[in-house]
Amino acid sequence: YQTLTGTPPGPIADSSVAGNAFNWIAYNKISANIKLVIQVGDLTDDANTSQFQRIDSNFDKLDNHTIPYLVVPGNHDYDGGTPSNSRLTTVYDTWMGPSRYSGFPYYGGNYLGSNANYYIRVDVGKRKF
Repeated sequence: YQTLTGTPPGPIADSSVAGNAFNWIAYNKISANIKLVIQVGDLTDDANTSQFQRIDSNFDKLDNHTIPYLVVPGNHDYDGGTPSNSRLTTVYDTWMGPSRYSGFPYYGGNYLGSNANYYIRVDVGKRKF
């Protein structure tokens, strides 16, 4: 698998390196034997729609190369940029929610209609994850 993280001092959406990383993953899928990409949070700085729009095109690259991915929302991806008591992920789910994954065979489902809590299934050789 390949791991992507939020890159300090800002979120992955604002990183000029992010586009290059997604391109590298897409073009090296076979040679690097990439079966899954895990993004471990902070796609945005404050659940900002314009930042989600920028990162959306990068995930489209993975979609176009049929590379499964799991995105874990970071604390900055919650509405208002912090997981308050409500833990709302309205903007996150607009861009990374169930509708984004609906046609992918690896998407397993979610909890209460939100991808703040969801799962995927990936087979790597004879191993099932």
